[in-house]
This record gives sequence, C-alpha cells and structure tokens, in this order.
Amino acid sequence: MNELNDVTVAFLAAPKGTEQVELTSPWQTVVDHGGTPRLVSTKPGRIRAFHRLERADAFTVDAVAADTSAADFDALVLPGGVANPDFLRIDRHAVDFVSGFFTRGKPGCRQWGVRRARSSRPSSYGRPAYRG
Repeated sequence: MNELNDVTVAFLAAPKGTEQVELTSPWQTVVDHGGTPRLVSTKPGRIRAFHRLERADAFTVDAVAADTSAADFDALVLPGGVANPDFLRIDRHAVDFVSGFFTRGKPGCRQWGVRRARSSRPSSYGRPAYRG
C-alpha cells in the first residue's frame, strides 16, 4: 500500500512525556502506507517516550519546531501521553508550528491526551469541574 507516497508527516513530541505507543503506532502506519514520518520536538537531540509512567525508548529528533514550519510537511500527528500535551502547549514554537497546519488547511491528527489537554471545557472529561 502506497497511498502516502510523497507525503511527509510531522510527529510533534516534547522531549519527555510522550506515550510510546501513541508515537510508534501511527508512525508505523505512515511507513506502511508509503509516507515519510519525521520527528519534530521543542529541543534537538532525542526525546524520551514513556509507557504509562515508566520510561521507555528514546527517539532521535529530525527537526526542531523553532527551526521548521508546517510548510515543510503535508500533515501533522500530535501523540498523546502523560505530559506531552502540557509541555507542547506552553512552548511558543510548538504552538506556532501546530497553528501553521491549521492556517494552511493541512490535516492534523491528535491523540486523546492532547485533545484532553487542549480542551476548552471546564474539565478534561467534559463534566463540570469539581467546585468542592
């Protein structure tokens, strides 16, 4: 299957806090369909993925958000995780990078953890926040 020939997909992940399976599973799907995945982070070097709260594998960063833009990619994946969404949403370059995909009308996919962190609702689960 080569539905993604000539398609480069950015995977944006913070240096730590990304759930490994939420990075590796969609990454492999892109590869299996002929696309080119690239790991973008807020810092150069390597990111450390996690399996729940346990440290998992390290992955080499291909590009830094401050030094690249949505124009360099065809699509975006935002893997979830324990802290990845929180680290990304407080980094100006990461937010600008993501915004670039939406202003250009490029497709983006977010995992559950990122959606929860970026939710505008009072609580992560759509229920009213506890007011005690």
